[in-house]
Amino acid sequence: MTSYKTLIRPILDYIPFISLLMADTNYMLLEKIQRRAARSITHWPIKTRTSIIYEQINLEDVKTRAWKLTDKYITKAWRTNDLVIKLINTYRIAPELNEGVWSKAKPRPTILGLLKNNKDLECSRLLNTT
Repeated sequence: MTSYKTLIRPILDYIPFISLLMADTNYMLLEKIQRRAARSITHWPIKTRTSIIYEQINLEDVKTRAWKLTDKYITKAWRTNDLVIKLINTYRIAPELNEGVWSKAKPRPTILGLLKNNKDLECSRLLNTT
C-alpha cells in the first residue's frame, strides 16, 4: 500500500481538476488502474466488490479524491493566492462562467461551475457568497 500511495497515486492526483472535467470513459481508465492496484495489494478474489476492498485499505475512488483535493486546493488558495481570489471574485460577478466550452451541442461546465453546484464542499459556500 505504501508503494501504491507513493508511486502511483501521486500521478493520479497530480491535477485533480482534470479528472473532474474529463469524460467518464477516461475517468474509468484511471479508476481501473487504482482497482487493479487495490486488488493486488489485498489479494481479494476478483468477484469481491471494490467498495469492500477500498473500505478495508482506507482508499477512496479517484473521483471522490479529486473532489476533496480540488476543494482543499481552492479553499486554501482563496486565502493566500491573489490570482485565485481575483478569479473567484470575477466568477461571482459573471455567473455565465458556470458554463464553459460548447462540446457536441451542450456546454461543458467549468471547474468553478462544478464546485459551486456541489453543496458538500467548503469552496461551494465560498463561490456562492456574493
